Amino acid sequence: MPGGTRRIWGLKTYQGKVYIGTVCDASTSKDKSDLRAVVYAYTPGTGNSLGSGGTYTVVFDFPLTYPKGAPDRTDFSLRGWFPWEDTFANLRVVGTDNFIINPQPILTSIEFDIDGSMVLGFNDRTGLQLGYQNFSPNPPNETHYSNISGGDILRAYFSNGTYVLENGGKAGPNTGSSTNNNQGPGGGEFYNDDFYYGGALVHAENVNGSVAIRPGSGEVVASTMDPLNDQAWSGGLRYLSNTTGWYTSGSNATSAYVVYRTVDGDGGTFGKATGLGGVALNCDLPNYLQIGNRAWLDSNQNGEQDPDEKGLQGVNVSLYQGTTVIATTTTDANGEYYFTYTPTASAFPGSTTALLPNTTYQIMFGTGGNMRIMCSLLTRGDTSLP
Repeated sequence: MPGGTRRIWGLKTYQGKVYIGTVCDASTSKDKSDLRAVVYAYTPGTGNSLGSGGTYTVVFDFPLTYPKGAPDRTDFSLRGWFPWEDTFANLRVVGTDNFIINPQPILTSIEFDIDGSMVLGFNDRTGLQLGYQNFSPNPPNETHYSNISGGDILRAYFSNGTYVLENGGKAGPNTGSSTNNNQGPGGGEFYNDDFYYGGALVHAENVNGSVAIRPGSGEVVASTMDPLNDQAWSGGLRYLSNTTGWYTSGSNATSAYVVYRTVDGDGGTFGKATGLGGVALNCDLPNYLQIGNRAWLDSNQNGEQDPDEKGLQGVNVSLYQGTTVIATTTTDANGEYYFTYTPTASAFPGSTTALLPNTTYQIMFGTGGNMRIMCSLLTRGDTSLP
């Protein structure tokens, strides 16, 4: 890649494809303008080995030159991403406490929200190279150095088959935590990853790059340093709203969990460097939103599905939002019908890109003047609803 090497890290399987997160590290040119993030989608072929008959497509590509926030108040002017660096002497040492602040981008995580939007987690490579109160690799230097990492989390709205990076704190129809804090693309920031101590801003970027989404939950879980306000020198998790960008309990970091804390002289933990790995959900979760049930011949007209009552095949079913038809389908041989959210158009019956969580819909059976409304329901986001 121009000015550097392509670095591959984040992987995600989604809707039958493998998504691959990469960055151009600008390690050759040492020019920040060469830093770039690229997401590839691999579509498997018919062969048994990776790449056999499959295709790679660039689905998202953007420069990493936006006005990223500062990792620490020791020097709020030290902002943005920096080219990858392998020489310790070239890293930036800040303040009398010998903090090393030198954010180098790694696209570590890719997740997809229920509306098809992409959430990208970036780690700071310096947080993997260093730790807390460590020696340099250059003896006889016995100075203790501590890293303050500064990753990031970005949202890309899925619209008409393309991904649009958040801009000015907005992603599609949603406005995030700040439209003008000058900490993200377009001068705003969708997800709030600030850390406050005693009411004062200490870290403007505290994400460590690992993210996970429970479909329909409305939030993303992100690994962070100092996840909980007023508890410094720690590592853990934060829950951020996919609608507002804030913590799910509001602007205070009450939806957070501290995994470890580092105290003076404790060289066995990572302090404010990257001390946690990937975030994984400890349960099997659906990756779709679906409305559906069964139409049957209610022979005894008691409104209950009895074992001997047969399903009705070939009944026209329409999904309405207000007066607008969202999707149509017909019942199968068992009388079953389903409307399923997909981020792109799909061939199976009842698939639609318009089905969204927390939205009221109506289901109509029949055609023309014989149409009958059978139910009105509110989608919750991650379950099949009757």
